[in-house]
Amino acid sequence: MAKLTAILLVRNEELQLSSCLSSISGICDSVIVLDTGSTDGTISILNSETRFNNFHWESYELDGFGSARQKLLSLVETEWTLWIDADETVSPELQEWLANIPNSNNGY
Repeated sequence: MAKLTAILLVRNEELQLSSCLSSISGICDSVIVLDTGSTDGTISILNSETRFNNFHWESYELDGFGSARQKLLSLVETEWTLWIDADETVSPELQEWLANIPNSNNGY
């Protein structure tokens, strides 16, 4: 299985974030989150996250979606990246597919 990092850009996602993170638990080797100024319980959720061996989050002053996306991608150290919004969840079918993505040395 290839290594996979999930990246999220969040702001005030307290109600959705836990479901999103649950849906990628067990399939992502690392998770990177940029928070762009949450004022709800999002930061508390990020601070208490323990399901991932490599979980990183930081505050980020949003000066445009493109720069935030580039910042997230610059932090990724794995071959594969999953961009996911906090209000999305990964379906069981996609979980299975992601769990079986090949390494690049397999010719994919």
